[in-house]
Amino acid sequence: MGILNRLLYSLFERLHRMRLEGRRQQTVQQIQSRAKRVGRDFCLNGEIALFGVEALEIGDNVHIGEGAHIHAEGGLSIGSHTHISRRATIYTSNHNYRGERLPYDETLVNKPVWVGEAVWIGMNVTMLPGTMIGDGAIIGAGCVIRGEVPPMAIVSRDDSQSIIGRREEEHYRKLVEQQSFGGSSGKVWRPISNE
Repeated sequence: MGILNRLLYSLFERLHRMRLEGRRQQTVQQIQSRAKRVGRDFCLNGEIALFGVEALEIGDNVHIGEGAHIHAEGGLSIGSHTHISRRATIYTSNHNYRGERLPYDETLVNKPVWVGEAVWIGMNVTMLPGTMIGDGAIIGAGCVIRGEVPPMAIVSRDDSQSIIGRREEEHYRKLVEQQSFGGSSGKVWRPISNE
């Protein structure tokens, strides 16, 4: 009986993974058909909540982790080779507290979010409306990002947004020149042919 249970469990687990993969691919196709632009090898690593897909631009080899919550209505651009970890939250608009009611009315104030190329955004990061993250930046887990993060900055979570270091510019430029980008789980990215 133990062998039969293990076989059945294995079968159900495989069917469940196939169902999830099918739903993920369906979501990717819906995003590709409705977004302003989606580059090659866009990958969702789980289910996400995405609103305002028509205002979304995504570069090549972009990975978005499971549980991401993205409101792109105000305009969202994600550069190529950017990886966004699990449960990231991105807002591109906010309630209008200067409107007709208190604490706010039903109108929204849009402020686009721009994420550069080859950016690594850690788990549970929140990006607020108007955020700009420069190329090559690393955003540590749990950060709340607002305003501008300079290129190649490394941002850590503490009582306030603080830059704790910078990438080595020569190393970064060398890897960009060599077109050496990480794909899924950091493995070598090789573009899938569009032919």
